[in-house]
Amino acid sequence: MTMHNKSLNRKIVLIYTRREKTPASLTVYMDSLELALQTAGAEVERLDLNASPDILLDHLEAGALPVVIKKGS
Repeated sequence: MTMHNKSLNRKIVLIYTRREKTPASLTVYMDSLELALQTAGAEVERLDLNASPDILLDHLEAGALPVVIKKGS
């Protein structure tokens, strides 16, 4: 199965932590990842980890696949 078939009609939520000094490379990575997933047919939303937990739970309840974007150490 190709990535296109796996991601078709799949909801994905990119979870990240907004920090004062987010590296530009991380922003570029997130943008590129989001575009690639959308191109493969996924519905992608971004969610700041500091947002209300209810928002994350709503996404998970709706069947979204969580993908955590973490700044390396």
